[in-house]
Amino acid sequence: MSELKGDLDWITMKAIEKDRTRRYGSANDLADDIKRYLKNEPIEARPPSFSYLLNKFVNRNRGAVAAMLIIVVLIIAALITLSIQNKRIAEERDRANLEAEKSNQVSKFLVNIFETSDPSEALGNTITARELLDKGAADIDDKLKDQPEIQAELMNTMGKVYQNLGLYDNAGVLIEKSLKKRRELFGEDNLDVAATLENMAILEWNQGNYDAAETHFKESLEIRKRLLGEENLEVATSLNNLGVLYATQGELKKSEPYIRKSLALRRNFLDSDHPDLAESINNLGNVLYNLGEIDAAEPLYRESLELDRKLLGDNHPDLAISLNNLAALLSSKEDFEGAESLYKESLEMRRRLLGEQHPGVATVLNNLGSLNYQKGDYNSAKEYYDEALEIRREVLGNDHQYVASTLRGLASVLEKLGEYPSAEKMFKESLSIYNKIYGDQHRKTIRVINNLISLYESWGKESKVSEYRALLPIEEGTL
Repeated sequence: MSELKGDLDWITMKAIEKDRTRRYGSANDLADDIKRYLKNEPIEARPPSFSYLLNKFVNRNRGAVAAMLIIVVLIIAALITLSIQNKRIAEERDRANLEAEKSNQVSKFLVNIFETSDPSEALGNTITARELLDKGAADIDDKLKDQPEIQAELMNTMGKVYQNLGLYDNAGVLIEKSLKKRRELFGEDNLDVAATLENMAILEWNQGNYDAAETHFKESLEIRKRLLGEENLEVATSLNNLGVLYATQGELKKSEPYIRKSLALRRNFLDSDHPDLAESINNLGNVLYNLGEIDAAEPLYRESLELDRKLLGDNHPDLAISLNNLAALLSSKEDFEGAESLYKESLEMRRRLLGEQHPGVATVLNNLGSLNYQKGDYNSAKEYYDEALEIRREVLGNDHQYVASTLRGLASVLEKLGEYPSAEKMFKESLSIYNKIYGDQHRKTIRVINNLISLYESWGKESKVSEYRALLPIEEGTL
């Protein structure tokens, strides 16, 4: 309405202008200006500013202008989309170039390592895989100093290899360096940082540093949740690891929900014959077995073993774990023949794949010691326990809970053989380790105290029986 009033005002003012030179020259000129107004054309009575002329043009050509505006908007949108796509393409290209460069650098690094085994370099010496690994670890700081991302990645990978070989000190040096570099490069909220935290936690767990392992597992889990959300396979891995850590410490009720959540996620996202699914099935079976739910655990163990045989063949460490676990269950059901067959298959496989001085080998030897103790074959049990203890002391040190477990088993055998002083010494060392790790109220600590009470009763040392009974909590009978 304001625009209509404005044009009519200009026409009226020009028609009554006092200065004749500024009025319309004739009635026809006035009529022509009114016609222009009615046709939505610029009138002569009004100064022809750009905005006024543009406004008149738009009003006369609304359809064409609207169509033109739509075209312009579409062109702008297309240009914006194209710009975004070009940016993404450039980013992908840069990322691909970076990955290619990383691959090239890794290839050069590995070629340099393996040149050591060339006859012209080795000069007739046989180079072992361990020596190649050590050479790579020694070279990694110098040869890749200008490639910190590749350095961190290789350190993390080689640390895992050392760990799988049971060489925990070597592993720790590399994984710590990788974690430091990745934090410097990427900050805390990064999936590579989460992966290295996970490897650090697994190493600490294997070394018996459970509080540190729990802290790092939780850090890794929180990073993955923030970046990937709750429903994700990497989150499932973190949940699984925490659950197994708690189970290792005997906190089975705390462990179970983590294991079940991990299994649910893996069943949801993975094919029914995926190795990670087999792992979760096995781990839930393990928790239920240790909770005493044997009938619920057995089908899970058998499903996991069947999947491992199908997916991994007869030469894989994970298959050895499944064999060992089902054997333990059969042993608890006093199916000693079936259990021993599976234990020996697992032991042979681990020795072949992992070498003689590996914690996994010691685990099966320890279990065979327990099996023969149950059978009443104490001499065979002692041989297995002695070998397991030697490996565990060498690899894990003297203050690890697995050393305490083997000491307790060996002491029980010695008690049966009537070697009371030796049995006493080993029970006491086991008790000291458990006290140091768990405190004097933990079920594992209490169990060794009860072992000592039983030993002293058989030995006829009543004063010692009274001394150790005084160490038991009031409600010990419920433990």
